[in-house]
Amino acid sequence: MKSTGEVMGTDTTYAKALHKAFSGAHVQVPNNGKILFTIENEDEEDVIPLAKRFTQIGYQIFTTPQITSHFKDNGIHVYQEISNIDELNRLLLIAGQIDLVINTMRHDYEQDSLGFQIRQSTIAQNVPLMTSLDTVNALLHVKEDQSLEAITIK
Repeated sequence: MKSTGEVMGTDTTYAKALHKAFSGAHVQVPNNGKILFTIENEDEEDVIPLAKRFTQIGYQIFTTPQITSHFKDNGIHVYQEISNIDELNRLLLIAGQIDLVINTMRHDYEQDSLGFQIRQSTIAQNVPLMTSLDTVNALLHVKEDQSLEAITIK
């Protein structure tokens, strides 16, 4: 309920029901695209399998400096590192290149901090923002299911 509010989806499979719930909450993420990860230190290990799953279904990974080396050390190709808010705003506003932002920086409330500014810019540009890794995992179930449907051989 964190990302979908009071929206509920029902269907014959978990992934289809989740897809309906996300759609009802206006969380629209393409089946492949670009994702920005800005992750709190305590979430570094938990995010690695999620990031790998995103790359397996065709997403490009963007990161902030504090997580880039951890991703690379774990075999995740980082398409681009976002080191300041101007760079992010250029990607969000001009190019429309970021499709989803995953920001677990729960303790980053200083207005001049990168994590805070990323959340503000993301919301202002109506880009889907997820702040909980369990919600990201649920979204991945939907996207993986859609990815498998696209390649089913009949």
